[in-house]
Amino acid sequence: MIVGVLQRTLERSDITVVGFDSAEHFLSRAEDHRFDACCLVVDIQMPGIGGLGLQEILNRDRIAIPLVFLSVVTDAGVIVQAMKAGAFDFLSKELAPRDIKSRVEQAIELSTKWRAERAMFQEYDALLALLSPQELLTLELLVEGRSTKEIGQTLRVCLPTVTRHKNRIFQKMQVRNVIDLARKAWTHDALARTGRSHRVSTPHFLARDVSPVLSEKPCRNL
Repeated sequence: MIVGVLQRTLERSDITVVGFDSAEHFLSRAEDHRFDACCLVVDIQMPGIGGLGLQEILNRDRIAIPLVFLSVVTDAGVIVQAMKAGAFDFLSKELAPRDIKSRVEQAIELSTKWRAERAMFQEYDALLALLSPQELLTLELLVEGRSTKEIGQTLRVCLPTVTRHKNRIFQKMQVRNVIDLARKAWTHDALARTGRSHRVSTPHFLARDVSPVLSEKPCRNL
């Protein structure tokens, strides 16, 4: 009953709802939704793989989709386990459909943010691929806050060479200065550490919004 009511409530808000018979059914289609702006609404108790089992698989496979548990289960240990494993929320089926809808919309917003972050991560990787090995070394030192002179001494190259590398790096990485470069690099590293560069959750249904980082030594030029 609650599934049907909630589905109609979501669809009236221009949210597409896709239903699955089981966690296994969803997992067979998970790759279709890996990069969608979506969330997965699941129950703890489902046929076959339960909600927590599905969450474990999604985390293991690094499928980044916000997971909303919708259940009658009130066991504090189960709820804590789900939240510690990264669930977006754990809601009671007794909540009004409009309140559940609100949390689903917030989960979709989070998924949209993750998708933007993933695009940013992939764009940075693509730009890095344009750099020469020497430019990559120079970029690393720039992000560490090294001065032009320090970079020249470290790499044993002349100041004009360092300046030339810097200019090429700024052009290829599409930044104006070292601050912009460092911000891009730090954001990229932060996303890599969190693993969002990216997760899914179980049926009852998948809700998807369709409206939607001068050397003192003899120098050489490189």
